[in-house]
Amino acid sequence: MTAAEPSTSNLPALQLVAQYLKDLSFENLRTGKLAKRSFKPMGLELRTLVTVTDLGDGLHESELFMGVTGKIEDQQALIAEMTYAAVYRISGLDPDMARSFLNVEAPRLAYPHAAALLTQASAGAGLPPLWLEPLDFSLLYNVRQQEAARAGAGTTS
Repeated sequence: MTAAEPSTSNLPALQLVAQYLKDLSFENLRTGKLAKRSFKPMGLELRTLVTVTDLGDGLHESELFMGVTGKIEDQQALIAEMTYAAVYRISGLDPDMARSFLNVEAPRLAYPHAAALLTQASAGAGLPPLWLEPLDFSLLYNVRQQEAARAGAGTTS
């Protein structure tokens, strides 16, 4: 290394080490009605939760839980729960920035893969396709932070 070249050892680094389906449960509640093939669009309710775990040695796992309930004509059609995870190696990054990345950007990057798996499961079950809208993980993280701050402050309504 010459004097003109900056040292890379102190630069912040993020590396995707692995991403994987951790858990999947899918219940098709319309099996007796599949032969009719007269499905109307499915109404969906989506629940999400992001959990971050420090694995040591600079490794961090970001888990995206997605729970989906689908209804067709006001009748339950499916119940699905899935956890999709990614492991990142993080070094030289400010702890607040790392926390923000793991709670916002990591699930945002994982979401299309997780949504595609749920869509494939629904199609494989003979149900209408799932149309999962993009999520604002930054907003979800900020809301959780505000709720945690209120709970920690012991405020009352």
